[in-house]
Amino acid sequence: MSVTSKHTWFFPSKGLKALFDNEICGQLSDGAWENSAPYNHYKFWCNLNTEVGTDWGFLFDKDVYYHHDRTPAKRTGYNLLTLVDAECVDLSYRMRAFYINAELGLGLVDKDAEYLVNQTGDALTAEQVRANLKCYSSSDFWVKRLERFESLGIENLCDKMKEGLEKYSRADLIKDLRLIKKQMKVVIEAAK
Repeated sequence: MSVTSKHTWFFPSKGLKALFDNEICGQLSDGAWENSAPYNHYKFWCNLNTEVGTDWGFLFDKDVYYHHDRTPAKRTGYNLLTLVDAECVDLSYRMRAFYINAELGLGLVDKDAEYLVNQTGDALTAEQVRANLKCYSSSDFWVKRLERFESLGIENLCDKMKEGLEKYSRADLIKDLRLIKKQMKVVIEAAK
C-alpha cells in the first residue's frame, strides 16, 4: 500500500485530475518504471495528493523532506515523460471515459467509466454494458458493479457517455496529455 505524500498538485479541471489519477499514475507505476532502478522514482508522482483548483499549481510541503520526495522527480527527469505520450494514447478509449465521467459528474466510481466504452472508443449501449457485466455474474464483484450502474440509470449513463465522446475527441485527449506533461516538467524543475 502506498503512502500519500504531503505535497499537493492542483489541476484546473476534474477531467485533467481524473486523467492523472486514473491512468497516468497507473502507467508510471507499471512495469518498466516500477521494476527498474532506483525502484522508487515513480512513487513521487503516484503518492501526490491531487486536487482541483482554479489553475495549475504545486504545493511542496517544506516540513516533509526525505529522499523519496524530491530526488525521484529529479532522477527520472524527462525520460519518464515519454510514457505520457506513448502508453497513454494507446489507452485513449479508457482515458476519454475517465475524463468524461469526471467532467460531466456521471457519479461512477473512478474506473467504472471504462465499462461504458469499447476498445475502439465507441460508447456502448445499455444492453451491451448489461451483457458484458452479466458474463461475469458468478462473481459478486460484477453483480454489484451492474447494480451500481442500474441505480445510476444505465441508459442515461450510456447516452451521456456517447455525447461526451462526441465532444471530447482523441485529439482533445492528446492535447490534454501534452498539457499534463508540460506541467510535470514544471514540477520536475521545481523539485531540483
